[in-house]
Amino acid sequence: MVFVIPTQAMLIRSGSHTAHDGRVHVPYLDVWQRKIEGYSLIELVRECQAAFSIEPPVMAKPKQPLSVEASIAGRSQDASASPIRNVDSVSQKPAPVPSRPPKAIPNSTVSPPHPKRPERPEILEHLEPFGFTPGTLSNESASPSGSSSLRTDIASGEIEPSNIPAPQRPMNPALLELHAKVYAKVSSRVTEIFASHSQSKQRLHLLLEDLERGTPAIDDEIRRLRAVRDICLTNVHRLTTTIDAAKRCTAEMEMRPEPDVDRMLSATSLVENQYVIVSLREMANGHKL
Repeated sequence: MVFVIPTQAMLIRSGSHTAHDGRVHVPYLDVWQRKIEGYSLIELVRECQAAFSIEPPVMAKPKQPLSVEASIAGRSQDASASPIRNVDSVSQKPAPVPSRPPKAIPNSTVSPPHPKRPERPEILEHLEPFGFTPGTLSNESASPSGSSSLRTDIASGEIEPSNIPAPQRPMNPALLELHAKVYAKVSSRVTEIFASHSQSKQRLHLLLEDLERGTPAIDDEIRRLRAVRDICLTNVHRLTTTIDAAKRCTAEMEMRPEPDVDRMLSATSLVENQYVIVSLREMANGHKL
C-alpha cells in the first residue's frame, strides 16, 4: 500500500490515482496484491511517477487573501512603493497632539480617551520581513481591557494551518506472512532446543549424582589396590630370592666335573666290585635288623 503524505505547504489532491486520505491506486498495486513474485518497489515507483506526471497527487495550500481597511489604504500603497519608509513610520509613533482642556461643566465627568486599536494582521505580515515582529506591535498597542488576550492572538501573525495527520503506512501482506512463518519456525525451533536442553540437563544431573556417589567407592578401591600392590611386591621379593638361589646352585653344579657313566652303573675294577658287594650286604643286613 502506497500513501501520499501532506506537508505544511502542500495538500493532498484527490483524483483517479489518489484518494482523499492519501492512498495511491495504480494498476501495478492490484497486480502485485494478486501475485507477489516478480514485482519490486522500483517498478512501483516508476508506475507512480508516470501516473503523477499526468495527474499530480498534491497541490499548494491557498494563501490567505490580503484585505486592508479603507482608512489605511494610502499607507499600504506607500508601503508597497517604499517599504523601509513605511516601517520607519510605523515603528516611530507620532507624538500625541495635546487635546484641548475640556470646559468646566458642573456635574459632568470627562470620559477618558479610547486606546488606539491595533493594526490588522495583514499589515503585520508586511512588517515581518523588515525585522518587525507582531509581538512588539501588539505589546505597544495592547489595552488593559478584558479583550487584550484576544487582540494579542489576532496580532500574533497568520494562523497556523492545521496539520493533517498522515495515515499509518500498512505493512506488505507478503512481509506479514513471511514474519508469521519465520516466527512460527523460530518458536518451534526454540521449543525443540529447550526440550533437548532439558533432557541433557537431566542426564547430566544423573551423571553428577553417580559421580558424587562414586567418590567413596573409588577411594575404597584405591586402598584395596594398594594392599594388593604390597602383597605383589612381597611375592616378587620372595621369587627373586628363590631364583637367585637356584641360579647359584645351577652354577655350582655346572662347575663340578661330569661323573663317569660306567662307574655309576657298575664297578670298573675287581676291588670296586667287591666293595660294592660288601656294601650291599651290609645294607641288607641293616634292613633285616
